[in-house]
Amino acid sequence: MNASDYPPPPEELPDPDDDMPSSVGVATMSEDGTLRLKLRTVGPRGEIGEALMVVKPGEARYASMRAHLAGLEPGGAIAIPPFPPKAIDPDSV
Repeated sequence: MNASDYPPPPEELPDPDDDMPSSVGVATMSEDGTLRLKLRTVGPRGEIGEALMVVKPGEARYASMRAHLAGLEPGGAIAIPPFPPKAIDPDSV
């Protein structure tokens, strides 16, 4: 695809607090504690983004994910609440 195949970027980024979804996907936990997050978002122009994130016990982000998914138990599934906004360090991108 060429750059001309993509729509132009929006002149302003949408306010992340506008129309905040109640859920950004579904999380499950296997019996060994592995988390599987099926994430989905819809952009301001209807574009769709989907991702599958697998986080295993012992990984650096496991504890923070478990905290965010409070109430999720092995063998269970829950709706994933939106993640809080996070500042991005431009030097890390």
